[in-house]
Amino acid sequence: MKKTPQLKGKKIFHQAGDELTIDVYENRYYRWMTFGNSNIQTAISKHQPSDAVLNYIPAIALMAGSVSENGTALLLGLGGGGLIHYLRPRHPYLNLSAVEIEAEIIDIAKRYFQYSEDALSHTAHDDARAFLEKSTQQYDTILCDIYTSQDYPEHCFATDFFQLCSDHLTKNGSLSINIIADETNQIHQLIAMIKSVFDEQTVIIPIKGQSNIVIHAFKQRNSLKKLLKASDKLKKVIWDAEWGMMAEI
Repeated sequence: MKKTPQLKGKKIFHQAGDELTIDVYENRYYRWMTFGNSNIQTAISKHQPSDAVLNYIPAIALMAGSVSENGTALLLGLGGGGLIHYLRPRHPYLNLSAVEIEAEIIDIAKRYFQYSEDALSHTAHDDARAFLEKSTQQYDTILCDIYTSQDYPEHCFATDFFQLCSDHLTKNGSLSINIIADETNQIHQLIAMIKSVFDEQTVIIPIKGQSNIVIHAFKQRNSLKKLLKASDKLKKVIWDAEWGMMAEI
């Protein structure tokens, strides 16, 4: 996996609100967004948006490769659309639905990050949990990227939220979650919730050079076995007494 570039540049957009501060920066090669601190929420290559600038992107997108043609994926948290940029050329027939709670973020993704909807890509302005509670659709994979500049949203930091995710997966579906490993206790609680819902069928991927951790959870036991056996992207698969199944990509 290539090293995430050190991003330095000029600020081209700033918006300060009561609950969210948004800054967009750019240099000759990249454009990126923060929420009022140094944590990068989205980064794209200005000339090749489908490149993965942030190293967690290929890890959270891993299970999209196991979805059949014309399969369905739900992205909770649009950000600047970097994950969709990465997925679209690699999985051109994948039906992608994104949910983003902040209308300003959707607008910024379109204005500054070359994001656009098409026949197979749709965006809903809604809260992730509220969307799942209202929806009856099931998806082949759900990618959850809703960690904010501060923490994981409290109303989604609950076992019943991950049960909602599981209920919206197809029989052989998977859930992939990106989290920031700032608080060890919170990470342990989060992983315990996910494991309790998915019957311990998880693979944890720490991201080299970043504080991100990606967790993949599977509805079916054989889905995890197939991933471990068939994926040429997983390296150094080990069993850890504290974390369970772990891997590198």
